Amino acid sequence: EVTLAAEHLAANDRLDEGLALYEPMLAEAADDPDVTVSLGWFLGRASVGLPEGLETARGYLTEVIEDDPARPDALVYRAFVLAELGDLPGARADLAAYESLEVIRHDLDALLGSWGLRSALDEAGP
Repeated sequence: EVTLAAEHLAANDRLDEGLALYEPMLAEAADDPDVTVSLGWFLGRASVGLPEGLETARGYLTEVIEDDPARPDALVYRAFVLAELGDLPGARADLAAYESLEVIRHDLDALLGSWGLRSALDEAGP
């Protein structure tokens, strides 16, 4: 619910208000990887074209991946953030790590398909 409300605010050029919705969650559950992943993904989507926000998103997602390298959502979300930052090798590495997990995550697979990340990385070449 918080994520949806934050996304709505960000879509209406109210990113700061969207971020403020996360503050109580972070205060209560700063060590909860679900909260960290959610915030990182929100920032990643809300910060397209804004390197500072994308770097912050990468930091949150990297923190989770360092603690749990097999966390599928963090790997996929960071792949999107890295691609947006122009780090195509990093994005490819995260997608390869996700695929090596051999987990079935229809939500993540649908996201990859609808946003075309795999094909964009293939078209970009090495």
